[in-house]
Amino acid sequence: MPSERPGDDGDAATRVLIVEDHRVVAEGLAALINAHADLQVVGSVGTVADCVQATAELSPDVILLDFRLPDGTGPDAAAAIRGIRPATKMIFLTREDTEAARFAAVQSGASAFVHKSRAAADVVSAIRDVARGRRSTAARGRCSAAIRCCAIATKRPSGGGAEDAGGAAGRTDPPPTARAAG
Repeated sequence: MPSERPGDDGDAATRVLIVEDHRVVAEGLAALINAHADLQVVGSVGTVADCVQATAELSPDVILLDFRLPDGTGPDAAAAIRGIRPATKMIFLTREDTEAARFAAVQSGASAFVHKSRAAADVVSAIRDVARGRRSTAARGRCSAAIRCCAIATKRPSGGGAEDAGGAAGRTDPPPTARAAG
């Protein structure tokens, strides 16, 4: 029986919107993503305003979202997206590496937070994992504490997102300050 989840068995490609203001990065991401039969870039924009409009028009399954954009932030875009397409999953792909950035991403509804220093394969894995409602193996450790903290503060369940590595039941990550950067 065909799956209803994008990318599960090849029936429907996961529709990805790229939100990145650096054109060479956006074009590289599009080439990377489109090289996989189960993934399809449906658009690429570089501002919060264009992201909101493209989300409404293109109905992406997953949005790959930069944190800093010329007219606002990824969390600004995420808040607007939640209002028009609450089921759309968002992955923050950014060079930002602060607890404040991770917390803002999680608080705005991000399913994953992937640093731009990660390998290309990690980005593809994160998209697939998030589209399938699984935890991402690409967003390791440090986001886990922010996800759990935010879930407790907002009384949301922390499971089901794609925010930390592995998703092993009962696994406890050390606090972010106890983990080496990288």
